[in-house]
Amino acid sequence: MESIFLLTTNVIFPTITSLFFFIYFLYFSFTKPKKNKSYNYFTIFLISYSIYFIGRPIQILSGNHPLPLIINNLRLIILCSISAPMIILSSYSIINGLSKIKKNMVVVIGILLGLIYGIFNILGTSSSYNFFLHKNLIAHDNLTPSFQRPFYGREITLLVQVIVGIMLTVLSINMLLKIKKQKWKNILINKQFIINAGILFFGSSLIIGSIVKQWWIYYSSAIISTIIIGKGVLLDIKDLQMKVEKLIPFLKENFLQDLSYSSTMNSEIFTTLKLLEISISLDTFIVLNADLHAKKNNNADKNKKINSIFNFINNTLEENVGNENFFIIQLTDKKIGIAISLQNSLKNKIKNLYDLLEKIQTKTIKNIDCKISIGIGKTYENLELLSQSYIEALNAQIWAEKTDYSKIVHINDLNNSNFPKFNYPIKERDELLNAIKFSSFDQIEYLFNSFFKKLLFFTKNNISMLRIRCLEFYNLLINIALENGSRIDHLYELDIAIFSDNHIFKNINKIKILFKKIILYIASVISKTNEIHEINIIKKAKNYIEINYNNSISVDDVAKYVCISSSHFLHIFKKLTNYTYIEYLTKVRLNNAKKLLLNSDLNITEIAFNTGFNDSNYFSTVFKNYVEMSPKDFRKQNLTK
Repeated sequence: MESIFLLTTNVIFPTITSLFFFIYFLYFSFTKPKKNKSYNYFTIFLISYSIYFIGRPIQILSGNHPLPLIINNLRLIILCSISAPMIILSSYSIINGLSKIKKNMVVVIGILLGLIYGIFNILGTSSSYNFFLHKNLIAHDNLTPSFQRPFYGREITLLVQVIVGIMLTVLSINMLLKIKKQKWKNILINKQFIINAGILFFGSSLIIGSIVKQWWIYYSSAIISTIIIGKGVLLDIKDLQMKVEKLIPFLKENFLQDLSYSSTMNSEIFTTLKLLEISISLDTFIVLNADLHAKKNNNADKNKKINSIFNFINNTLEENVGNENFFIIQLTDKKIGIAISLQNSLKNKIKNLYDLLEKIQTKTIKNIDCKISIGIGKTYENLELLSQSYIEALNAQIWAEKTDYSKIVHINDLNNSNFPKFNYPIKERDELLNAIKFSSFDQIEYLFNSFFKKLLFFTKNNISMLRIRCLEFYNLLINIALENGSRIDHLYELDIAIFSDNHIFKNINKIKILFKKIILYIASVISKTNEIHEINIIKKAKNYIEINYNNSISVDDVAKYVCISSSHFLHIFKKLTNYTYIEYLTKVRLNNAKKLLLNSDLNITEIAFNTGFNDSNYFSTVFKNYVEMSPKDFRKQNLTK
């Protein structure tokens, strides 16, 4: 009977447990699309714990010493350095997680405990013994005597297992204590409680099993504790899925707004999508323009009709392609943008798309008094190229609008001769250059997006042409910087950075990102140069005022002296001194008047005229306003002192 019990608890039960953990691992690996941090740590725990358990029957059935010793050491090293740290990290990831240093500390402590176990197990074990015999099955286990000097291998290895159990128990209790009072009401669906309750059960069973030397205790409790922990991880995954589902519409809207307003994709949005493991398979862009006959409709009517068209398109696409395969956004008061996944939604792709758009166009014209023109861009497998599809769709729509409103035009229907012609965006270029020249950082980004968008239209998305135009604009920037007196070495460094990295000119997004950086860099260089120049101007102006304060000097006189316009002078003077020109001039005159009152025998009228005041009464009034006493009282009070 004893051999059957030992066979059951050391071979059959660990094998079943290992198989359970492996199946549980497969379940989590292949059925959960959203993989959060608790999931990642938990799956590593599952596979490591599966190996730990299957190691027990392999250990006792592998033969005589030293094989059982080697396998046992490997098992406990896995338990200490992988299984225990991963379940701890899984628990902490439910809240804010641990810092990188603390994560490393958890793993290092686990590895050290594993190594201590292995070293003292080797020192305390010299042979193996017949563990049990069942029919023809012989099992061997390590012979590690208790209280054997000088290493006490048996006691140290048991202590390591108890320490691992204590570590899990203490940390789980600590996490349970962090649960806020109001969350205890729904404790059975609280992921933090469920995961840490499972870890507490796991840790305490490891302590008890190690102390009483009955391994079946934590072997049997392992399945129960892991099911509990797994339930908590599943709740965490469900929580993430709910958050992602709520976030997707906002991300899509942000994604398409960024596309439609700046004509290129924001790399930060792609990073967010990758981090959340959200797949957006949109591959084709469509632009629909509704001409609502402005003379017959006021603004309220127009908005109402556009909303009706928007809702109709949305409902039609939902019925035909599925909610997950398209996204719709209003681009302007007349234009509606549709990003659609042709690869996933329509079998006969372009033909079916034409039929669907024709249905939308026909019913819209019938129900609402308007004209509808539609443009379709090319289909791109890479989401980052959807911006190109948008430009193409817009060009196709403009062509449809100019030729025949009833047309649905695909970009492939156009050739170079009938491609919509766009003028070079001179106005936008000059506005951007002006903002750079005066370091108007609050305007630069908006003006740049506007200029770049129209530049893409002008170059018809031709990267070679775009490169030439961007380099042309770069030269204008350099000239502005040089005219402003910026340091040449800064600009040479910029030249080297641009022309040593030519692969960036093969992608519209990379060109945009680079030139935005260049513009902001040159604007900052110009800004610093302007600051130095402005400081010198103000120093020069102050010096002029100090010399000529006793004369009648106007703003125009000082501005002329420092060689800038009066309006610009007033702006920078206030910015750098916190005084208006009149306030500063009055301050200088009154300071000199104070000196004359104390250090001369001149009367009040003479002092007024000597400090630039042409009227002694006006001088007395201004003096009293600033000093809070009359010139006469000021002289009397200070001379008495």
